[in-house]
Amino acid sequence: MRSSVVGICGLAALVAIVACSSDSATSGGCSPEALRPAIIVQVVAAAGPPPNDSTKGAVRDGDYIDSLRPVQFGVGSIQSLGAALNRPGTYNVTVVHSGFEPWEKDDVVVAATACGIKQPVNLVAELLPIH
Repeated sequence: MRSSVVGICGLAALVAIVACSSDSATSGGCSPEALRPAIIVQVVAAAGPPPNDSTKGAVRDGDYIDSLRPVQFGVGSIQSLGAALNRPGTYNVTVVHSGFEPWEKDDVVVAATACGIKQPVNLVAELLPIH
């Protein structure tokens, strides 16, 4: 009896894994591509050196906070930072880089769908040098 219960539990776990990993077009589930940043920030400098890996930032939605991380690199510099994987919400976004004024954008709305976010919100953070 015990071995049949273990076998049934193992089969149920296998079915669950297959169902969760199958293609959304055939199963009605969510696509793996849905795991993308809700916020993508392209960081540019108005003057001075381009932003690099010392450029930092965060997104905040109520008590939720996530660090901006590089999602796309250019030659020798960061082109984009992203955060809040597949998480809809209304965010305040901050980018900081030594020698530049902090950049902020409030009330950035990321629309929701049944699978998380409708599409990422793309922002451009133009950093201004500190005078």
